[in-house]
Amino acid sequence: MVAAMLPKMILPILIVVLLAACGQTAKPVPVDIAQPDNPSPALWEISGKGQPSYLFGTVHILPENITWRGDAVDAAIARSDQLVLELDPAETPEKIRDIFAVMATTPGQPPLKNRIDAELHDEAADIMQEYNLPVSLFANVESWGAALMISSSLSGKTGARGEFGVEEILSRAFLKSGKHISGLESAAKQFGYFDGLSEPDQRAMLEAVIDGADESAANYKRLLESWLTGDMKALETIVAQGFDNRPSIRKAVVTRRNRDWAEQIAEKLENGGSTYFVAVGAGHFTGPDGLQKLLAEKGYSVKRLQ
Repeated sequence: MVAAMLPKMILPILIVVLLAACGQTAKPVPVDIAQPDNPSPALWEISGKGQPSYLFGTVHILPENITWRGDAVDAAIARSDQLVLELDPAETPEKIRDIFAVMATTPGQPPLKNRIDAELHDEAADIMQEYNLPVSLFANVESWGAALMISSSLSGKTGARGEFGVEEILSRAFLKSGKHISGLESAAKQFGYFDGLSEPDQRAMLEAVIDGADESAANYKRLLESWLTGDMKALETIVAQGFDNRPSIRKAVVTRRNRDWAEQIAEKLENGGSTYFVAVGAGHFTGPDGLQKLLAEKGYSVKRLQ
């Protein structure tokens, strides 16, 4: 059995930067989502210092025509002066790809098959063939980079795209109203959390993406339906299962980032004068180190609105 797996399903809610699929040829098959009549992704109001503001859990990539905005979200957007996202909006896709190419590349990497359990060799070969991903593409790519590249290709098959994602739609709404948009981290900083993982952790992430390929669409459907109904308990279970055997990965890509973001958000609120709509991946609101809990520990009142 392949041990210490990190399920592929958590990646779309934890990673903003999903790279353009390299040579993808698999025909997109949009996931069949049970769209609720009244979508209610988790939304909180935070108050206590400065203007009351909002926290909203997102999914970064979505299929087209997913309805997630309801009255509560629309009202919060209307009341907000500024949008705060995970990623700096000045980062263009081209710049992100260039940063990834530099950070994820180190000459002399072992062959991809030497970095995964032998039981996954056939699955890896099938993925490479289906998505037209030549093995040579990964020759100098570090294990975390290979995991993101393969994950991006798998996500593309579901019909999910960044252009349909929550951040893109929110950005359009705030730009249309002439409101300011900022980010909590750069692409280099976000990639840095993965680049800083130990090689065993990177390989566990890579193995998880490959091992979960056949079930990735079903897992993504489960994630989306839980998010659309605001079922944070289900989302927490999904994310927790992903880190059961690798708490060091959670510490790097969730806990450290949440603590950094909580400091930044607190500083914004304490400076006063604006109402912020903070929209970050829904996975960052799960577990004992959830962003809303860290802010509550700082003395803020955090009230769930939906």
